[in-house]
Amino acid sequence: QVLGVALSDYNVSITVGSFADIGYGFIPANATIQTINVVSMNTGIATVVDAIGDVTITGVNAGTTTVVVYSVDGNFKAEITVTVTAV
Repeated sequence: QVLGVALSDYNVSITVGSFADIGYGFIPANATIQTINVVSMNTGIATVVDAIGDVTITGVNAGTTTVVVYSVDGNFKAEITVTVTAV
């Protein structure tokens, strides 16, 4: 049973067109169902995909948004503040 989600970073700064990989893990580490869903609250600023063990965030346009990582088991969440700047 998942009791939480932990991230390697909770604040990310990237430029338009660049990306950052943020690691994630589960609490406890031996939880049976280790699956997440990820969502960018504003895909016009940054997009996000689950890269199995990492969340890959790509800058689209300048601005700030939040990426939310949800555990499938228990629906626990962790948030990443993403700041994208122009090149």
